Amino acid sequence: MSESATTFVDACVRGEAFARDIDDWVDTWHDTDFAGSEPSLDEFLGFSDGEGALWVEKPESLSVIVAAHKLGVPVAELLVGQSSYALAARSASPEDAASVLQWLIERGRI
Repeated sequence: MSESATTFVDACVRGEAFARDIDDWVDTWHDTDFAGSEPSLDEFLGFSDGEGALWVEKPESLSVIVAAHKLGVPVAELLVGQSSYALAARSASPEDAASVLQWLIERGRI
């Protein structure tokens, strides 16, 4: 994927896309001929290591993932310090954040 290509996460951070648009981005990835330099779905969407798996396993984590990118911090750091980050100005609901945090703890990911 070229350095200048906009990812789904980048578009969300800039307010050009919404979480509900992710399925359209996945469809675009499937339908695009990348001419031999096909990015992984995680690369195309702009997910960092582990974020794609987290989203697949826990879809409500998407708003937390985008909030973490807005702040430039890992998802786990955002969730552990969620009160100080105020969930990136309410980009993620407190309920979703608490649910994702509990899920990550139960699975030993943080």
